[in-house]
Amino acid sequence: MTAGIERRTRIAGAKAARLPSAARLSRRSAWAIVAAGSVLAVAGDALTGTQAWFGPIYLALIGLAALSLGGYHAIALGLAFLGAAYLVNGDTLYPFGGGAVAWNMAMRVVGVSFIVWLLVRVRRSHAQQWLLARTDPLTGALNRQAFFETAPRLARSTCWGLIAYADIDGFKALNDIHGHAAGDAVLKAFADDVRRAIRKTDLLARIGGDEFVIYLEAASEADARAIAQRLHLRMNAVARAGSGAMRCSLGVLLVPPGPASLDAEIRLADMLMYQAKSEGAALVVATARWHDGALRVPDMPVPESPARFRLVARNDRAA
Repeated sequence: MTAGIERRTRIAGAKAARLPSAARLSRRSAWAIVAAGSVLAVAGDALTGTQAWFGPIYLALIGLAALSLGGYHAIALGLAFLGAAYLVNGDTLYPFGGGAVAWNMAMRVVGVSFIVWLLVRVRRSHAQQWLLARTDPLTGALNRQAFFETAPRLARSTCWGLIAYADIDGFKALNDIHGHAAGDAVLKAFADDVRRAIRKTDLLARIGGDEFVIYLEAASEADARAIAQRLHLRMNAVARAGSGAMRCSLGVLLVPPGPASLDAEIRLADMLMYQAKSEGAALVVATARWHDGALRVPDMPVPESPARFRLVARNDRAA
């Protein structure tokens, strides 16, 4: 994207919000917990001597490090704990010295290493399965479940939000004429192209067969409008098998800083997309406003389905 789009603000924690709970703890928080726990555990071990066993506490901190910081850090922490325990309690723990000390230390290193290896494998497997369950296998975009899990966690307290609802025009005809393999290729090319046009921290989700949603934040309303126009141009440049460019209808809802209601925003963006589709691969942009607890968009008809918000106001179109 061009320099104008670079002014967009970052979505804090978007990537972390997609990971399973074991990995959501930030590295800074994990380091703080591990460091504080280590100091307290070693101090307590030194003060109590052989009267209290701190092995389970050491092991818990090593496990936390393995799950949140990685295997190498956990191994290093385990070795540090073994060294600290030997320094503060060495004479009483190993009264026979010599070979007994070496044997016990070796067995403890092997045991800690095995536990760390096991936890790292479990974490990787858990993360992989979690992501597979929330990722569209064809396009690599988030699926509907993942989108509605992730997007509400991204607070919009000081930034403008942009919800873009995209539909590929003529997709059914493409499948009928060229076959589903050609349709799958177009969907994949479309998603790849959109991914290159947005940041890694922005959200791209496949909501339906040929319908996609993009969620991002912008520094201002003007920036959000510029992003919408560039996205529309980029989305209409995807090659379609054997028949030129793939056309795309795009409905974009701009939401000012403040409270968010994802259900209402998606519903509005979907309605804007249908207006764009009726005009033929057009771009329809509307700015939502909060007033008396209701999300309003000028002159948009109230949807037939019950909604928590009354929808009124005028649509702004951009070619």
